[in-house]
Amino acid sequence: MFKIPLRKSNDVKCLQLIDLQGSLETRPEKDKPLNSVTLGSLTFSEKSDQSKDRCSLTIERQKCDGKKIALKKPLLICRKVINAQNNQTEYIIVGVAKEKLQFRSRPTPLTPSPQQQKTKTIDFDEMSSSSPLKLSSQESVARTLFFSPKTKKEEK
Repeated sequence: MFKIPLRKSNDVKCLQLIDLQGSLETRPEKDKPLNSVTLGSLTFSEKSDQSKDRCSLTIERQKCDGKKIALKKPLLICRKVINAQNNQTEYIIVGVAKEKLQFRSRPTPLTPSPQQQKTKTIDFDEMSSSSPLKLSSQESVARTLFFSPKTKKEEK
């Protein structure tokens, strides 16, 4: 039987675990450590007693709905430290997790509202002559994008 030396840190925090289905990929910058990367926004609903444990996690353009669940047994979160004096491994207690946020469903894609959508303007004067489109094709694209279709009365 092994004895694992535990040491309590000065600021033991009460933490929550996040249980996600699938994998989570981050795109950190080279100089930016992962502990300073913002994952997304987490909101809790406060509508009624039944839904007070409901939450939603929004990451970029995806939204997951979940709920808060109490763990059967608390979970210790430790950090491994090697003592330089006696070359012995110690574990420092960083926090305790008593509940988790569970997101079991697939994420829902969020579409931007009409105010958030950006309009795309095509300027044909700036296009180079080496463009693969012919001038007649460019004109037809411009008519399609910027003008309403002609009605039968207008054609006469």
